[in-house]
Amino acid sequence: MVGRVVVTMGDPAGIGPEIILKSAKLGAIDFTRTVILGDFNVLSFYNELYSLGVVLNRIEDLDELRSDSINILSLTELEVGKDFDVGRTNQHCGEACMKYIETAVDLIMRGYFGALVTAPISKKALHLAGYNWPGHTELIAKLSRTRRFAMMLTVENLRVVLVTTHIALRDVPNSISEDGIVEKAILLHDFLKKHMKMEKPKIGILALNPHAGEGGAFGEEEMRIIKPAVSKLRNMGILAEGPIPSDVAFYMHRIGKIDGVVAMYHDQGLIPVKFYGFDRGVNVTLGLPFIRTSPDHGTAFDIAGQNTANPRSFIEAYKLALSLLD
Repeated sequence: MVGRVVVTMGDPAGIGPEIILKSAKLGAIDFTRTVILGDFNVLSFYNELYSLGVVLNRIEDLDELRSDSINILSLTELEVGKDFDVGRTNQHCGEACMKYIETAVDLIMRGYFGALVTAPISKKALHLAGYNWPGHTELIAKLSRTRRFAMMLTVENLRVVLVTTHIALRDVPNSISEDGIVEKAILLHDFLKKHMKMEKPKIGILALNPHAGEGGAFGEEEMRIIKPAVSKLRNMGILAEGPIPSDVAFYMHRIGKIDGVVAMYHDQGLIPVKFYGFDRGVNVTLGLPFIRTSPDHGTAFDIAGQNTANPRSFIEAYKLALSLLD
């Protein structure tokens, strides 16, 4: 069963149900290897609203999977217009998302699935439901008892791991550390070796400041923090290079001189990824005892219910999860 994928439906009021249904309509989901954890009523609502005609199979047991329909293990029984409104943050949706995620991780840890694909959730909805989690990644790491993890964004052969994520730019210099850089680089290195079958992956460690600090003229973080981290990685046998100015590193990555990049802060890493493939980016959580991917976008409440959501990022996330199982 570890060759199967479990998909969490995401926030019922967002575009998660829509992109899952559209992916199924496009033939992008392998029904015999995939179970959707979510709400049958909600998926039926969107299926009818958009006249998609996707066949839905409500299952009670994992042995009931059909090859001609999307297989749904319904964990909630929400009603649109009563329990929540499309496109609006809601406590019931936050409670539902927690149930989907907790059940998915439990099933994976018990060996029923090998990979998890998560549709977008709302942090605000989680908070309204009483769950104070900054996001999916931290929650899944806690549920799977994972201490060291990282977010990797990828599109085609571009792979970027972030040392810091959702913090103010002014806080970045004091938030990066030698140990933090080393930890993220090791997670990226191990992923490339295990899942991408690279014998000796080359890891690019980005500078924080322009021109890699210009010998201290533009900042000392390169000399004080980043260079020692690169030296430590090399002493561990990891082919690390850096600090590389970010305006050079992504070109090096695209032409194959490095196999993955460790960026110091959110926009430094994500702008190139989104510029190269805005609707194709995939978020991969490194360090978990299983594969976890997600589309690189949020719940998009502003377009929920309008039949305009693009499923491509979800499809890429699903395809990547499936390929890493094979």
